[in-house]
Amino acid sequence: MNSVGPEQACPWAFSIYFVLFTLPAFVMGRMCDKYGIRKVTAFGAILTGIGLTLCSQISSLVQLYLCFGIIGLGISTVFVPSTSTVSRWFVKKRGIAVGIAVTASGFGMFIFSPLTEISVTNLGWRSTFLIYGFFTLVTLFISSLLFKQDPSEVGLLPYGCDGTTSSKNLKENENSATDVMRRRSFWYLYLIILLAHVSYFMFSVHIVPHAIRLGISSIAAATALTIAGIFNMPAKIAAGLIFDKFKSTNLLAFFLAIQTISAFILVISNNVWLIYLASAIMGAGYGSWTVVYTITLSELYGTKNLGLIFGIQDSGVGIGGIIGPYLAGYIFDINGSYHPAFLFGAVMMTLTVFFAIMLHKKK
Repeated sequence: MNSVGPEQACPWAFSIYFVLFTLPAFVMGRMCDKYGIRKVTAFGAILTGIGLTLCSQISSLVQLYLCFGIIGLGISTVFVPSTSTVSRWFVKKRGIAVGIAVTASGFGMFIFSPLTEISVTNLGWRSTFLIYGFFTLVTLFISSLLFKQDPSEVGLLPYGCDGTTSSKNLKENENSATDVMRRRSFWYLYLIILLAHVSYFMFSVHIVPHAIRLGISSIAAATALTIAGIFNMPAKIAAGLIFDKFKSTNLLAFFLAIQTISAFILVISNNVWLIYLASAIMGAGYGSWTVVYTITLSELYGTKNLGLIFGIQDSGVGIGGIIGPYLAGYIFDINGSYHPAFLFGAVMMTLTVFFAIMLHKKK
């Protein structure tokens, strides 16, 4: 792929991956609810492994985009089904269970980012893709065979369910996706995840160019994303523990407010320390509210159709990921500064806090 420059190929390849990772999530969630998580994730493991393996043979942009599309579609069968399955297994301690589960994505980036750099440097990108394709196919496929979608498959009840009152309450809380989508609370949650990700992707994509424009070195600028990741993982576990203790939808507004504060700090950021401060608070806030949001879905609507419900909600992540970066770039082109774009993102975050408060009142 000698004629293909990474600066040209990577952004569009990631966009294609991201769209096919998030937007079909509701289909994958529905398939999981209907056919079972093992079949869906096994299919996804094969798709992801094939996509990564084919990347080792690409020689044109079209092939690159096609391969990343296959990878995105394959990964879409993993995140929503696995997260919704964790919620099915827990009534008590559901918060910490979900919190630990979703830290895997951040931990994976922490481990595999340097490993990828080492592999590409020593073996080349083609061999790296080939190794990752085989590794992903084997590990995801074996993992898919070990999944148990519901405790009832092995004659158990969810952890914390005593089989009498708790079981009855669980059944009363089961809702069809159609019924759920008629509720105002569902659309409050959808607006929260959409607007929050418009703001978040404005930050994550443009924070490094913003820092460099302030005269900060590229290495110091990139450190901002590392800081956000470092604070993200422990915040997820802490948010799960806090939710288990207080069981309140007010927590969603509280953690969204933390990310909102970081967005406003970013608006006034003019040095590396303010950028680092905003990054740390952003990582903690984002990690916290995403966990509470995930638990809130199962608490409000039950777990019977949670895969489909969560998948529909997750489309907001994809739309936010498409709108946020390009909108920030457009605002920058008009104003010659990222500060107005970040101000727009801060306003979006303020609206999410408002919708979270409305959700609590509605509940």
